[in-house]
This record gives sequence, structure tokens and C-alpha cells, in this order.
Amino acid sequence: MYTEIGILSIDTISIEGQENNLNKIKVSKGSGLYTFPIPWDKRLGAKGLMQYQEPITFTTEEPVHIWGMQSTSTDRIYTLDFSPESLSKIEQAIIFTLRFED
Repeated sequence: MYTEIGILSIDTISIEGQENNLNKIKVSKGSGLYTFPIPWDKRLGAKGLMQYQEPITFTTEEPVHIWGMQSTSTDRIYTLDFSPESLSKIEQAIIFTLRFED
């Protein structure tokens, strides 16, 4: 089965007087657009994308991380990949994972 995802995006919405911001996740699939609100701690100010720098090959037998956004409270972002070692260093992240079904 082939599924096409057109666009993944994250918009941060600041809510005055609230402890958390709101990350609005947008996913387009075909002609549909789906949005998901996710609370996000305002103290996590530094943000950086997580993505592959080179094309990858993977099998459909295991889920695969495809894209993400990390955030830290230290105002420093490190270059990370989707290896278990890198993922263990993340303070907070949203990671999109592709899973295959029969």
C-alpha cells in the first residue's frame, strides 16, 4: 500500500498568561489537512529540526522515524539524528514515525 503525505508543519502559538505554548501540528494527506494541538512548555525556547541529511533506504518491516522537531531549555541545539544514542539526549521532541500496515 502506498500513502503519500504532502506536508508536515508545526506552528507555535503563544498563549499569554499560560504556562504552555501550543504547537499546532499540520499534516496534509491527499486533499485533506489534519491538525493536532500539542501543549509545549514555554521554557523550551530553543528549537531545531531533526531530519536525515542524505537519502535513506529502509524496509517496511520496522517503523522508521522520518522527521521531527527538538526543543531545549538551555538555548542550545545540538545536531541529532534518529539513533538511540541521539534520541536519549533529547529534552523534548515531536517525532513523526512511519509505520506500515498490510
